[in-house]
Parts: sequence; C-alpha cells; structure tokens
Amino acid sequence: AQPGQRPTALSAEGRLTIDDAGCVVWANVAAQRMLGWEGKGAIGQDLHSLLHFPVDPDLVSECSTCLKILAGTAGTDHRDTFVRSDRSVFPVSFSSSVEFAGATRETSLSFHEIADRRQTGLDAQILGDVSLALSEAKDSISALTAVLRILCSRSGAALGRAWLPSKGGTGLICSPAWYSTIEGLEATPLVSKEQHFVQGTGSVGRAWSTKTVIWCDDLGSDFGGPLFAAAARTGLKSALAVPLIVNSNVEAVLQISYCEKPARPERITTLASEIAARVGPIIHRKQQEETTHENAALYAAAVESAYDAIITMDLRGDIQSFNVSAERMFGFAAGEVIGKSLAILLPEHFHGPDPAAMEQVLHSVESDVTGRTIEMTATHRDGSAVPVELSLSQSTRHGSSLITCILREIGHRKKLEEAVRAQSNLLRWRVQFLELARDAIIVRDIATDTILFWSEGAEAMYGWFKGEAIGRVAHDLLRTELSQTKDEVEKELLANDYWEGDIVCAKRNGTRVILSSRWVLQRDENAQPAAVLEIHSDITERQRIESERAALLRAEREHSKRLRELAALRDDVTAMVVHELSSPLAAIGSLTH
Repeated sequence: AQPGQRPTALSAEGRLTIDDAGCVVWANVAAQRMLGWEGKGAIGQDLHSLLHFPVDPDLVSECSTCLKILAGTAGTDHRDTFVRSDRSVFPVSFSSSVEFAGATRETSLSFHEIADRRQTGLDAQILGDVSLALSEAKDSISALTAVLRILCSRSGAALGRAWLPSKGGTGLICSPAWYSTIEGLEATPLVSKEQHFVQGTGSVGRAWSTKTVIWCDDLGSDFGGPLFAAAARTGLKSALAVPLIVNSNVEAVLQISYCEKPARPERITTLASEIAARVGPIIHRKQQEETTHENAALYAAAVESAYDAIITMDLRGDIQSFNVSAERMFGFAAGEVIGKSLAILLPEHFHGPDPAAMEQVLHSVESDVTGRTIEMTATHRDGSAVPVELSLSQSTRHGSSLITCILREIGHRKKLEEAVRAQSNLLRWRVQFLELARDAIIVRDIATDTILFWSEGAEAMYGWFKGEAIGRVAHDLLRTELSQTKDEVEKELLANDYWEGDIVCAKRNGTRVILSSRWVLQRDENAQPAAVLEIHSDITERQRIESERAALLRAEREHSKRLRELAALRDDVTAMVVHELSSPLAAIGSLTH
C-alpha cells in the first residue's frame, strides 16, 4: 500500500494497516504520536509487539485483542489498553475491518484515546490513598506494605509481596513487606524469605531483567518463580510483577497474586504502572534516608564507645558534640559544654585572654594541623593539666563545615616513656661500665649457647672482635673446659641462679688461658631462664706464680728437713766419738791409780 492511497493519514484518529502476517505496513501521524513511534518507527513491527509487548510477552496468536483486530471482528467501541514506546499505558477505544486489494488481505485498525470518567475517578482515589500512605510511612518497608495493601484490596488480589535486589545486585530476595487478603497464606512470606532469584528467572526475575510489567497467567508453569511450588497448595493462579524503576535502576519488584486472573487485567496493569511510577522515587528516597540514619547511628555508637575523646565543633570553635570519653577526660558533662567555646578545655596561652579569639586561632592553625597529630596540654575542669595527643579533621554536615577533634590522653604514656628513657639511660651506663671493665664480660643465650654480648675486655682477652663473636656458639668459639661436669654446672646454676669456678678457654691464637669464671642466670618476665652473664678473669699468671711459690715452699720444706736430718746425724756422730774417746781414757786413769 502506498501513502497516497491512505486518505486518513492526517486524521486525529490513530489508524494502522496490518498485512496478513500481522505486521504493520502503514501508520498515520496520529497513531505514531499516540504510540510514541514518530518517524515511521512503527512500520515493520508486528501488531502485538507494537501494542502490548512491553507489558505482556504472550505471542500474538494468544492475544485476544490482536486476534479480534486481525479477524476484523472488532466492531465499534471496543476497549483495551495500549502501550507507548516509553512503556506508559493508555486506555483506547478501537475498531477494525478487513479489506482486500486483489489477492492481498489487509486489516485496518482505528483507535483513539479515551478517559473512563468513573474509572478515572476510582483510580485517582486509589492514587490519592497511595500518596497518603507513602507520606505516613516511617520507612521503606512500611511504605511497600501500604502499597501492597492498597493494590491487593482494590484489585481483589490474594497476596502481595515485594522483592528487593540483594546487596551484591546479583539476585532478588523477599523483603519483610507483604500483604494477604485471605487466610492460609501466613507462612508464604516466611518461605519466600529463604528464596533467591537471579535476573530472568520466573516472572519476578523477568520483570527485573526487562524492567517491564509481566503478567503470569499460570503460576504452576512459572518455572523458577517464587510461587511455582506453592501454586497448587495456595490456590494462586496468576500474578502481576511490577518493577519500581528509578534512574534506570530497579529498586524493587512488586508481585500481586490472584486466585483467578482479573476480568480487566489491562486496567490493573495501568494502575499498577502509575503507582509504581509514584512509589519508586519515594521508596528510593526512604531507602537512602534509612541508610543515612543507619550510618549515623553506627557513627554515633562508635563515637560514644570510642576510647578517645571525640569533640565536634564549628569553625567558630563552638562545641557541637562531646562523647563519653571526653566527659571522662575533662570532667564536664556534654550538656555543660555543648554550644560553648572549645577554649574552656584549653590553657589560656593557646587562645589568649579572650576566648572569642578561638575562631582566629582555628583559622590560623587549620591548614597546619588538619590531617596531622600533635601533642599539647589541655585543661581539666579542676584546672589540672591534661597531656593529650590531638588530631583534627574537617567535614561538612547540612552545608556547614565542622571540625572533629580526636584527643588521646597521653599522661600515662608520657610517664612510661620517661621510665623507659630512664631505664635506657641506666642500661646504657651499665653497658659502658661493662665495656670499661678489664675482665671479659659475655652474655649468651641459655637455650642456643649463642653469644649475645661481647665486651671490649673480651676482645682484649680472646682476640675476637665483637662483630666476629656475637652470634657464634660460645663453647665452639672458646673451647671451654669446666672444672666440673657440664650437667653439674647447669644444675647448680638453675638452682642458685649463680655459679663460680675455674675454667680453661682458648684464645684466637690457640693459647689456653686459665680463668676465674662467675656466671649469673638471667630470667625473663615469666621467670624462665633466658640468658647467662659470664665474667671471666684471667688467672693464668696468678696460677703460675702460685705454682712457683708452692714449688719454693716444697723446696724449702725439703731443705729444712735435710738440715734437720744432717743436724741429727751430726749429733749422733759426736756422741759416738765422745763415747769412743771416753772409754780408753777411763782405762788409763784406772791404771795410774
């Protein structure tokens, strides 16, 4: 057919010509405008896709309206709902007739948009009820529940539920929002909460993936659908799935289920689409508000339970919030300081005699301090100094800039640091003392016998430098010989934490030295043996001198003994000589008489 043969091309009534295959071959301007397919976008589409596909995916052979149109049996004033290219729906009155041009069969469709005043009034009332319910709902779940209640009660549905995208956006989960108009379906939402659907699965999943309204005439054949297994038991036959779309994203899918398909599903489709258009943005806003409130609640809980003092103030320095740790740190209750200047917590030298100068102080230090941690002294309620570690960060709330102060009390830490410094100094002095000692001082690990400390005296005594000795096994390096067995020495050391005795060690050049050794056992914080401190004194020379002295003493004793023996021998000889001489003299004397 040629455009010149269509005298109604400029008619206010929409007109289409459909060929025998059900495809549109011509559309006038009014039809293109009403259907939203300006520029001949309707040409070439099959009739069902053009009029109904965005709402109902049934094949054209199963669409009763299309069958009437193509058969030419649609007289005047037939009513239906057509769908525009933007997926909005509108009620129409239509008629059709069949024409033959030779052997070619064509169907002419005429339609115009109508407004059923009575039905329009009812729908307006329903939309008004929805708007009122949404305004009164406290959260997104109560809003969805209210919408389901209105849709079910006004359309004769048995069950209404809402499906929400999962956190990962990979599936749909049943929300707590549901409504039922008949008994016996109380357990259905509980079962549904355990279900999870991906895009395109069942009528609900298809509504989500296609972002269009989906009718399911037989829930028993809705494979993968949420009511597939429960259809026979619950008596539910058909269902409408309506996506709530905001900024091209599906915020939820409403599922309205019926025991029988309604007589005028197109009206319910139109009404549900209009409600969805209104509900989607409101649900989206409420969900954002809930997320904001949840985050705020979590933040408030974290702030209140924080160990550090957290104080929020405006750019003038006026305190806006004061957590429990801040109350404990400064001795003020939150109600006493909120609205007052932060200057009450700082020494006067920080802000000067005028607390109002705090604003200038903040402006002057903001760029230098924000994002860094500094140490300073704050002031307690009783006037005492509170050493703190301060960090600042800037944020915006309700269009106003705020500064968050996080303060950590470091008085105890300062004392610990001073104690550590004092201990470190003492240790350093002790090490210096050990280094000055002429004796060899060695510290070795008791478990591995590796050398941990090697004094300068040890370097001089053994010839091994500190870097060469530390980490070596002491026994292997020094080839130590004990005056007792190793087991006896260790037993005494563990029992008394001390051992003393003579040992023999080898120098680097192999020379053996005799040492007087004193061992002190070092224990860890759990009182377990950890290390041994050894002090070695070289007694080799002393031992030599003592040996020589002992030898001299022995020689002297031998000499004295020999002298005594010689003296005794002399006395014996003298006595004998005297005796021998005295005997003849006595004989001579007797003769003379």
